[in-house]
Amino acid sequence: MESYYHPFFFHTAETAMNFNEAYALSVAMLKANIPVALWGAPGIGKSAIGALLAKEFNLEFIDIRLSQR
Repeated sequence: MESYYHPFFFHTAETAMNFNEAYALSVAMLKANIPVALWGAPGIGKSAIGALLAKEFNLEFIDIRLSQR
C-alpha cells in the first residue's frame, strides 16, 4: 500500500477505514502531536470520532457541519 505523510494529511492508496481503524489512527496521530482532519461521506462517524477524541484528550470539540450553514 502506497502512503505518504504531510503535517496536515495522511493518505494511503486504500483510504477506506472502518470506525475503529480511523479512531485508532487518530489517537496515534494526536499522541504524536500530528493534526487530525477527518473527511468522508455523511453519516460514517466523523463527528463521533471527533467527540471521542476530544473527550479522551480533554480537548474542546466544535462540531461544524457545512450542510447546516
